[in-house]
Amino acid sequence: MDLENKYKILIQRFILNEADENETDELKQWLNASEANRRAFDAYNSSWSLSVNSKLESKFNVDAGWRQIQQSIKNTEDNKQQSTKRGKRTKLYFWQSAAALLAITLCVSSLYNLKDSLFDQQSQWVTIKVPYGEKTEVELADGTLIWLNSNSQLRYQQNKFGSERRQVFLDGEGYFNVAHGEKPFYVALGEAKIRVYGTLFNVSAYAYQAQIKTTLEKGSIGFIPFEDAEVTRLKPGERLIYTKSNREIQLNSITEKEFSTWHHPVLKFNNTPFVEVVAQLEQWFEIQIQLEEGLHYSQRYTMTIKNETLKEVLDLMKLTTPMKYKIQENKIEIYNHK
Repeated sequence: MDLENKYKILIQRFILNEADENETDELKQWLNASEANRRAFDAYNSSWSLSVNSKLESKFNVDAGWRQIQQSIKNTEDNKQQSTKRGKRTKLYFWQSAAALLAITLCVSSLYNLKDSLFDQQSQWVTIKVPYGEKTEVELADGTLIWLNSNSQLRYQQNKFGSERRQVFLDGEGYFNVAHGEKPFYVALGEAKIRVYGTLFNVSAYAYQAQIKTTLEKGSIGFIPFEDAEVTRLKPGERLIYTKSNREIQLNSITEKEFSTWHHPVLKFNNTPFVEVVAQLEQWFEIQIQLEEGLHYSQRYTMTIKNETLKEVLDLMKLTTPMKYKIQENKIEIYNHK
């Protein structure tokens, strides 16, 4: 197997979350070997993902695309050598040679801290993806802050955001602190959308889930289940639950204790029993944790979680608890260590 094809396969397996620990380590070593490798990963990640997402995989020549990317890297290196007097280097690279692409997205992977931005020069769509067991914070150009939970994706069109209207597309869970502005702010949730009148709210709208849930903490928002539908306005302290199959809306008042806390900067445990820790981790990382039948531990935990991933937290718990775990897609199974 030639070197290029080997890493193409590794990147594809990583994108699909199929890479095992050894493959991930090997890919990480390759990425750390040079900046050119990291740029190649970003470009191939974007182009390969796009060919799948747009159902053009059969029409998109992967090998030709890879060669174009490698050539564009060479061109970039040549241009950099001729421009050493232009000041500090930029992290924005335009891949003009990939003519088969309809758009190029920015894929964010906190595992490797890859922050290079890849935009199509005309549409400039930005996509931010959060892996399982992780969270991230995003600040938009207008000052809006968005916290994205595990396995969430946020998209917006950078060149039109703020100029025509402020709109983002969410698949997953996000906590929004929307900045005041002259243009209206919308959160598109597939067929449904939220019109934001102000300020703090949480919305959980994973495409694979049967319901959309949004909770208003401060200000006012309007929920629009489909085009031309009547707007349902929420007041602070209200939670709306929308069932997609029958388009039913439930609006309930909630207490302050029922507000989502997963977006808070820290999660603290003080002599907390095992089962309660697991329940809070499920909410914190928005992931299902399944315990082996009959599993019961007497251990209690005192710890503070800040930026740790779920894997790091579980590995820490393993130090004092005879447990094992395995990650399967959006579910984690914990079972007794035998």
